[in-house]
Amino acid sequence: MASNKQIVFTSRKIPNSAFTMRGEQIINELCLMGYDAKIVPPDKITEIKESIIIWVRRSTANELKICSQNNYQILDPLDRINDLNSPSAFTFFGCHKYFNAIIFPSKSQLNYYNNDKRYDGIKKYWVHHHYDPYLKYYEHDHFEIGYWGYSTSAVNIRIIKGKNRYNTARAGQYPPDDFFQRVSCHYNVRDYKHGLGWRPTTKISTAAACGANIITSRDAMSVELLPHNYPYFLDNCDHENIERMIQYASQTYGNEIWNYGLSCMARVRKFTSVNYCAKMYGKIINDIIENHF
Repeated sequence: MASNKQIVFTSRKIPNSAFTMRGEQIINELCLMGYDAKIVPPDKITEIKESIIIWVRRSTANELKICSQNNYQILDPLDRINDLNSPSAFTFFGCHKYFNAIIFPSKSQLNYYNNDKRYDGIKKYWVHHHYDPYLKYYEHDHFEIGYWGYSTSAVNIRIIKGKNRYNTARAGQYPPDDFFQRVSCHYNVRDYKHGLGWRPTTKISTAAACGANIITSRDAMSVELLPHNYPYFLDNCDHENIERMIQYASQTYGNEIWNYGLSCMARVRKFTSVNYCAKMYGKIINDIIENHF
């Protein structure tokens, strides 16, 4: 049930691509559900009183401190906490003492920090990253692998460079119009030499939204969305195994193995829609209002 308590979304810098999705798109859904939700830029945030303030990805230290005096503040860090070997992972950029709650992008992150006594006073929740609602579902008619994002974010990206096998665009902007229509197999292979592989599952949910399968490393985040026997998981992300998996995906395209993969992705599409994730947000807000205000 929606509340009349004001819900404010902000970030260190607006606009940005992360805020468009986790801020604007979630706000739109919350408003449709009856919540009083809005965007306030960081230079105006100190004017907000007696509200729930949600900082998306990053905060501004001075404003965060001021707002902590008369608001309930939540951090939604997305990909800003992904390496346990980094000191910032334990301090949330030195500002954690001003947050009342954190919304992690996975259950595995939440469970990890639940066991850390330094954060006993902070409420912890989780909501997976949703896919962009503007994406379309496609019935693909051929095998084509593609990667969308920074080339430095994936392992051995050069392997999929080649005719009919490689498409790329900068993260934060869309690739050519026909990218998602053509690409039936997305690529999300990361070699986690540090941390536990806590990157948001955006690439998996994006592939699912477009009716595609995905070759992905088996990490702490991906196993929350896909079953253990998903056919295109990679446990070893070296050159040889990636090549072998690409060949396997190509050979199984259209058969029962491929279709089982698509059935797994259909479940991901359901549970990472913006509507579903906004409802999880609503439950968190209701819990906070019921127990805090």
